[in-house]
Amino acid sequence: MATNYITESNKLKIAELDFDAIKTALKTYLQGQTEFADYDFEGSAMSILLDVLAYNTHYNGFYTNMLASEMFMDSASLRSSIVSLAKHLGYTPSSRRGSSTNVDLVFEGASEDNPLTVPRNAKFTSRIGQDAYTFLTTKARTSTYNATTQKHEIKNLEIKEGISFTETYVVQGTTNETYEIPNEDVDTTTLIVAAGGEIYTKADDLTEVTSTSKVYFLQEGNQNRYEIYFGDGVVGKKPATSELVQITYNASQLGTDGNGARDFFIAETVSGATSVDVTLSSGFTRSAGGAERETTSSIKMQAPRQFGLQKRLVTSNDYKTRLENDYNLVDSVRVWGGEENNPPEFGTVFVSVKPRTGYVLSQAEQARIANDIIKKRNVVTINTRFVEPDYLFVVVNSTLSFDPRQTSRNAAQLNDLVKARILNYSSTQLTNFEDYFRYTALTKIIDETELSIKNNTTTIAMKKRIKPNLRVRETYYVDFNNALYRPHEGHASVLRSTVFTYGGIENCYITDRDGDLMIVVSGRGTSGDPLTTTAMSEYGIAEERIIERRIGTIDYTTGEMIFTANIARVFEGGEYIYLLAQPKINDIVPQRNTFVTIDTNDVVVTAIDDTNRIDENRVRSY
Repeated sequence: MATNYITESNKLKIAELDFDAIKTALKTYLQGQTEFADYDFEGSAMSILLDVLAYNTHYNGFYTNMLASEMFMDSASLRSSIVSLAKHLGYTPSSRRGSSTNVDLVFEGASEDNPLTVPRNAKFTSRIGQDAYTFLTTKARTSTYNATTQKHEIKNLEIKEGISFTETYVVQGTTNETYEIPNEDVDTTTLIVAAGGEIYTKADDLTEVTSTSKVYFLQEGNQNRYEIYFGDGVVGKKPATSELVQITYNASQLGTDGNGARDFFIAETVSGATSVDVTLSSGFTRSAGGAERETTSSIKMQAPRQFGLQKRLVTSNDYKTRLENDYNLVDSVRVWGGEENNPPEFGTVFVSVKPRTGYVLSQAEQARIANDIIKKRNVVTINTRFVEPDYLFVVVNSTLSFDPRQTSRNAAQLNDLVKARILNYSSTQLTNFEDYFRYTALTKIIDETELSIKNNTTTIAMKKRIKPNLRVRETYYVDFNNALYRPHEGHASVLRSTVFTYGGIENCYITDRDGDLMIVVSGRGTSGDPLTTTAMSEYGIAEERIIERRIGTIDYTTGEMIFTANIARVFEGGEYIYLLAQPKINDIVPQRNTFVTIDTNDVVVTAIDDTNRIDENRVRSY
């Protein structure tokens, strides 16, 4: 009879999950018995049985681990699991969205007493790249006659990118009956659902749904396709058996690629008109709002936040979460209360939005956010004010020392490579209002671009822009939101602007001296001078001719400046005057609606062959 001797050294280790570790644990356990002596011999039948046991244990451990992981939002990896968990929080992932805009139509050849109707889903086309894509009207509109132009017009007609589809089902009367939308590119914001000839609307608030409410519910199914289902007669009206369910929707072909369309043409004949002129409506500059299907990482982040939001807008995070989730044009949002504003303005919430395309939202896009998203949920007595992002551009001037013997690239190619890395830092690390510019992080990225780069000398400056009201004496306020470099009284100028025409004199620019702002012109200055840290340092106060000695003041501690000037013309007919200043410290911090970024035109990289200095250092070391 076999005797087992289990000691501390041969106890079965149940924490092992790898195949080899499991097999080793089984062998260690068998050391405490004498009946099977060949368990440690690889060619024996016992060894094969141990392989089978180890494989089985490994498979079960892996399966159990994956099963447990998929039960929690943070660790789940399958989309179906993440969507199912989000459903418990009342969250439905957003679908692909078609880009949209508003257009004005002017009809030629129509008689005054004959109004013209443009139906829902009327086709418009726009060319994006080399291809033409379809935009559809979101609802039917009838023209009105303009007595001044003597033409029929339709103003602010919304059109949305996509192709229209219709699905028809018959109610079977089964429990938990759902109706699948087979197209994965469906834009769920365009859904029109009818049952038994009656229109049903999407349920947004269960507290308002009764047993007779004609509402439908939307969810993402297991096959990555959206599903429609109706109420059970207690929460929402239940369609009768054999009734027809009709689902009409648009499927977006482009998603985000549809943003930016500007020129549109009607692709259908309008009865009663010989031709139709199509232009963008006032406040709209392009199509916008197109988006891809929500990713799993976004669902993981947004679902708990939406659950905590509970369909209200009270705190600043409520506004931020709602805008990021409900408006796909948003790239980043900053919200602050009036008590935090400078100066304070109680009873107001300030909202600053950086759009996915361009720098600022149009007035029409701001109105759409205010009316469709904010007014439905915020406190009645609280006003909402949109503030444009205040872009703070970082000017980067980097000189590289490299060893050409350790690279196949020449200096120009290294310049392009490092510039691309700097711009990649901006696009990946400076993506939100809250993101800081970190000087040491950037210089490290430059050094690590390639082995041949031995060191870099990088200087930075801050650049702001103002849009002057030409030929009008006006006061301008600029805030760098960071302290400026000024080590002592009487220090050289730390600020300089791009050139403009002032008082009939060309090539004028703004500079500073001991806290005062002045307008000067330099005999060395030309209209083509680049606004870089190098160019700024080349201007000496002795070479400047003062045009107006004191137009305003600058606070070096806060970075605030205010001045009054009558600017006649901006260099080369541009819109903006740019102001460049050197920060006190190289880490740049945003405040409120300040958005720190790096523009491709503000990066200068110079690679220097360092071979001679490297060889000299080697000789000295002997």
